[in-house]
Amino acid sequence: MSFSSKVKQEIFENIGPRHCRIAELLAIIDNCGKFEPSFSIEGSGFVLAKFKQLIEMDFDRDIGKMLSACGRAGNQIGPIKGECCKRSYIRGTYLATGTMADPKGAYHMEFAVNSDCIAKLFEVFTFFGLMPKHHVRKSQQILYFKEADQIATILSIIGAHIALMEFENYRVGKDVNNAINRAANAVAANEDKVIAASAKHIKDIMDIHNLAGLSALDEGLAQVAQIRLDNPLLSLEDIGKKLSPPISKSGVNHRFKKIAQIAERHRKSQTETHS
Repeated sequence: MSFSSKVKQEIFENIGPRHCRIAELLAIIDNCGKFEPSFSIEGSGFVLAKFKQLIEMDFDRDIGKMLSACGRAGNQIGPIKGECCKRSYIRGTYLATGTMADPKGAYHMEFAVNSDCIAKLFEVFTFFGLMPKHHVRKSQQILYFKEADQIATILSIIGAHIALMEFENYRVGKDVNNAINRAANAVAANEDKVIAASAKHIKDIMDIHNLAGLSALDEGLAQVAQIRLDNPLLSLEDIGKKLSPPISKSGVNHRFKKIAQIAERHRKSQTETHS
């Protein structure tokens, strides 16, 4: 069974007070009701079973009484009042039109709703601070969500608490894996920076060695130069710890800048001599 079907199976069992049951019925009628030539419901097994359950519970299968109670007598669009009824309306709409991707993959929940009722559903969503995106697919009006927080909120609203826990477990696992990947990428990027900086240091040191000899460096510069030659992958901080007395990372960086200036000076001198 798909994750989306698990959600529908769970919320199918949710039975609220009569006014909420009417709101859930209205959602099914709004999206699956056919009024010509006579009233009927078209939808999945979940939808048909829920419709049958609710109309038998409250209206003894009387279609006219049900449509009147739902505000759909005369094919009008019925209003939704009260927070609890808005929750039920979303629940009924998910049963009728909703789908959700398996949270092991991408986060995605959508409602393929009747175009006559899209404004009503959008208004109900915004009541709960939810902001669906919208597009048209083969003449169907689609309201959808890709943000994990909003999908989790909807699962809570419609009473899919078991699905919500499973969703959050996948979400936590993804967040942990993403954090590990970000950390690994940061380490790799930092290592690349160390390697690039070390290569520049070694080039400067070897240019000084070849053009003037390392005796051109004072004792402090010569110390960091030798440590760099002996430890190509050592960080500036660790080089500073190897000095006697130890100095800070910024102090080591300052010495390498001086070495770079000396190397550049000798390279320019060499160029001028051969020009």
